[in-house]
Amino acid sequence: MYSTIDHNTNNNRNNNSNNSTVKLPYDTMPSISDRIYNNKYQPVYQQPPSSNNRETTDVSSPNSMEDEMMQKNMQEIFEKKRRRRESHNAVERRRRENINERINELATLLPDSREAIKSNKGTILRKSVDHIRFLHDKLRQHQQRIQELESALELYRVRLGQQMMPPPGHPLDISAIQPHYHHPPLPPPSNTKDM
Repeated sequence: MYSTIDHNTNNNRNNNSNNSTVKLPYDTMPSISDRIYNNKYQPVYQQPPSSNNRETTDVSSPNSMEDEMMQKNMQEIFEKKRRRRESHNAVERRRRENINERINELATLLPDSREAIKSNKGTILRKSVDHIRFLHDKLRQHQQRIQELESALELYRVRLGQQMMPPPGHPLDISAIQPHYHHPPLPPPSNTKDM
């Protein structure tokens, strides 16, 4: 595949003057991607193998300011994508580190923590779930036992209260005692008009 670059309207191949046509393979023509990605974002212009450099001077220099602007825009887009990717990678790295720290913390809380620390993450998580279920069962059993003990305690309080109460008529039975006043009752109010 060849590209034809016509420097003049005259297509005389036998003429060695500036009025000639140069045929170049496509892969020697600079492309936008070559300009951006080769040599640290510097434009790359390859010269075709030729004995006369005058014929290729227009090919080896930038065509216009548009190419430079396009190159600059592509470079900015590439930089934005790179920064976004780096930011995303940093966030993901922190997330993974946080997860790993919490898994290691779980491993230290397990009853057989020496074995758990050596285990992989999946094993640590499985053992943690098993241990949490075990603790839930224990908690349920303890709550049930507490209710049983509270019921027994209430029963003993009732029985003890009945045993501590003296039977009716007993000298310590205070239910038959009438209130007793040490002071005589106050006289009714007198009529002060008579005075």
